[in-house]
Amino acid sequence: MRQSNKLDGIEADPLPMHHDGEFISDEVINKADHCLGKIPEHERFKLISSRAYSLYEKRGFIAGHDIEDWNKAASEIDKFFY
Repeated sequence: MRQSNKLDGIEADPLPMHHDGEFISDEVINKADHCLGKIPEHERFKLISSRAYSLYEKRGFIAGHDIEDWNKAASEIDKFFY
């Protein structure tokens, strides 16, 4: 069963939870370990895309916030890896 996160007032369930509460898969973490703390760009894109969609979904699929969602998702993913 997946757990839900609450980020900035938005209920979120973007990705599998890691043991420390961050939303990241073990597969990506293993790949990141081989990249000296950075993840491949295609993996970063997938993570950002998934998180941005989750924000859109949690907002009730209300259009017009796509850039805001993408930027927020990118910030969250980059904060975790960089």
